[in-house]
Parts: sequence; structure tokens; C-alpha cells
Amino acid sequence: MSHRLFNIFSLIILVAVTTCTNPEKISAESTNITPKENGRIILAYKAFEDFLDSDRSWETYQKMVFDRFPEIKYLHARQISWGAIDSLHFPQDLKKYNKQELQHYFDQYNEKMLNDLNDTVIKKARQVLPPVDEKPVDLFLFFPYGSCLINPEADKSTIYISLYINPQDVKKIMLHEYAHDLHIQRRPKDSCRKRHIMRDTVSLKHV
Repeated sequence: MSHRLFNIFSLIILVAVTTCTNPEKISAESTNITPKENGRIILAYKAFEDFLDSDRSWETYQKMVFDRFPEIKYLHARQISWGAIDSLHFPQDLKKYNKQELQHYFDQYNEKMLNDLNDTVIKKARQVLPPVDEKPVDLFLFFPYGSCLINPEADKSTIYISLYINPQDVKKIMLHEYAHDLHIQRRPKDSCRKRHIMRDTVSLKHV
């Protein structure tokens, strides 16, 4: 009898832990990540928008942005390697951002625009040059960094788009970046110049 009660008690504890672990994080992730047939739409900039309502410290940034979206850690490191940000000054720069002044960036996209980007761009690129590996492709919208890039990984590819980029230009940029991935899949040893020619050809077909 005591053994049976112990098992029931253990089950209750397990259920409580799995359903109640960090509900705010679970809610935020489900709101900011939209699964799609060919990947995900990830609104990582929402984490930065929330961060601006905090004390805007470096420690809070790591918790609210890095921890929620590990892809931002990768992006942050790339920005440092390019010299786009200064790792020593960045924590102080965070204090200078004002949510009201940046709100127009956060309000640029609606659900219809995001779905259109995801549902049309990748399909069109695959029609021009079918991929060797039809792995998922995530659309990752971020802030406050600039630029755009693609990170092709073994199980998925991620197209990074900054909110600083005009939404009217995003389709062309996504095609341009995804062309990198398509070419690397087919000819990983090609020179950088050949990749530039190929990706521009794919992109210009849809300009």
C-alpha cells in the first residue's frame, strides 16, 4: 500500500514539474515562434522589445534575449567578428535604446506579411533550383543588430533579417541569402566568386 502511494505521489510531482516549469518562457516562445510547413517564423525581436521594459542591464539582456533565443548568441558573435559591434561598449549601449523611439520598427510586420514571406520566397527559390536537401528553413527577425545572413546547418537553415531592413526589400534579400544555401548544397567546394554569380542569378529571376 505504501509503495503504491509513493508511486502516485511521484507521478503528481512529475506532472506538476513538467507543466509548471517557467510558464512565462513557454508562453513567450509559443507566441513568438510560428511553426510552418517548411520551417518556422521566429520573432526574436519581441524579446528585445520586452527587454526595453526592464532595467536594460547586460545581465538582463542575456537572460531575456540570449536565453530565449540562442540564435541571438550566434548572431552576437558574428557581429563582433565583423566589427559591427564592440563587445566592451555593447552593455553600455543597451542603456541608450528607447522603446518609444524604436516602436515603428517593432510595428513593421503583421501576420499576413510574415506568412507571405515564408510561404512564397522559399517555394520560388526551390522552383528555380531544387534543393538537394529539403531541410526546414527558419525566418529569424531580430533587433537591435543590423545586416542579414543565412546560417546553413545540418538539420536546418536560418535566414536572419534585421528590422533595420526595409520590409519592401526583404523578399529579395531572403532569395539572395537562400541562394547561398542552395549552392552550397550542390557545390560546397566552389569558389566564393562562383557562389556570388549563382545566388545573384537565382535572386534576379524574382526581382
